Amino acid sequence: MTKSETVLEIAGATKEYRTNYFLPRLFSRPTGFPALNNVSLSVKKGEVLGIIGESGSGKTTLGKSIVNLTKLDQGDIKLFGEKTNGLSQKKFRPLRKDIQMIFQDLDAALNSNMKTNQIFWEIYRTHYPKQKAQYHKIINEILDDVYLTNSVLNKFPTELSGGQKRRVSIAAVLLVKPKIIIADEPTSGLDAHVQRLIMHLLQKLQRQNGLTLVLISHDLGLVKEICQQIAVMYRGTIVETGSIQKIFHQPTHAYTQQLISAYQQL
Repeated sequence: MTKSETVLEIAGATKEYRTNYFLPRLFSRPTGFPALNNVSLSVKKGEVLGIIGESGSGKTTLGKSIVNLTKLDQGDIKLFGEKTNGLSQKKFRPLRKDIQMIFQDLDAALNSNMKTNQIFWEIYRTHYPKQKAQYHKIINEILDDVYLTNSVLNKFPTELSGGQKRRVSIAAVLLVKPKIIIADEPTSGLDAHVQRLIMHLLQKLQRQNGLTLVLISHDLGLVKEICQQIAVMYRGTIVETGSIQKIFHQPTHAYTQQLISAYQQL
């Protein structure tokens, strides 16, 4: 696959979350709101795409749909040219070596009942059952990549700082050696110093490994620093796409203009 080839295609992705009012059954009726509304995107090998928008715009739902954790109501998602939406978790499992997600909710992403080393080992032995002898060497290399020492291995997630937990979650993703990473608000809840550390870490890993990175964020400064292309989401719809230069200097949609204006006033 050459660098210009598309590795991720999304066409007409639509998802509505439905609820029921607490009324007598005779009168109750399903209601819903569109989390995704006919979203289409494509990402090329080695590209860094930023998906920006306010909370509730559908960014996280889109990310989870890409990694098959949220089922679409309509539309198609293709990874490396193969349709993946609608696949069972069992059939999608072999693709998890190629695409991984860094979750915003670290407490949900990291098992609080397992020490860091146990978390890493479960991931490694699942994906590389015939390469167990190389585990310690690979773990030490990855910890070095994410600026952590092996002292974190004997600690539970609850014993780690927010920045350490974030880097542990990134290390867990790198352990699988994915080709595509979906990063959902990777600097959320961190202080300015650790945010910059994570930003530089993502840049370094993307350059070193030639990763395709989809960065979901409301932090326009982070997106401007790391990404090459941007997709702007508003109420479940992509309202504008373009290069960093175009979006930041020549935004055409009113919502994009509002976002950029607010960022420039910070």
